[in-house]
Amino acid sequence: MRVFDKLAYLFLERLLKAAEGGGRPDISAWLHKLLASGSDQFQRSLRELVKQRGWDSCKPLLRLLIDTKVGDWIPAELIPRFTFIDLERDPNSNKIREFAIATVHPFTDEPEIDVLIAGGRGSVHASDLNRLFNNHKSGEWIVGHNIREFDAVVLSEIGIPLPPGSSLEPSGQKIPFHR
Repeated sequence: MRVFDKLAYLFLERLLKAAEGGGRPDISAWLHKLLASGSDQFQRSLRELVKQRGWDSCKPLLRLLIDTKVGDWIPAELIPRFTFIDLERDPNSNKIREFAIATVHPFTDEPEIDVLIAGGRGSVHASDLNRLFNNHKSGEWIVGHNIREFDAVVLSEIGIPLPPGSSLEPSGQKIPFHR
């Protein structure tokens, strides 16, 4: 490990120890030092810390950092995100009437949700759908009802492929419905 990577690792380790105490420690001075080190060094050090300590034990640190300036630097593989989509199309005109997208991760209190509804007899425009996908930090897993046979096909027809690396595979696990 390089010297500066080791320093960033030590900073992250100290932050983790402070976060494990339960409170929200004053992290502004530490964040300033991490920001000065650059995103590559931060990402390498954070990956190494998670590798050494395990994801579960690093959750307090990830929770602490996610809403700060370095939150965008956290490697995607360390914050599992799920994106839920739902698309409604008029069966007679084939116009897209509604589209909703919601993204969640383990540290969200509320999901990030966006909804588009076509007005009058119009259709939701492909450019608006594309904007939503680009604005969302899409998750590794795209989830929806009948997504493979319907939503993904309709989006593809209007030139919007699902984000690369999206998993449409069902889990295969049967979950009983409970009231």
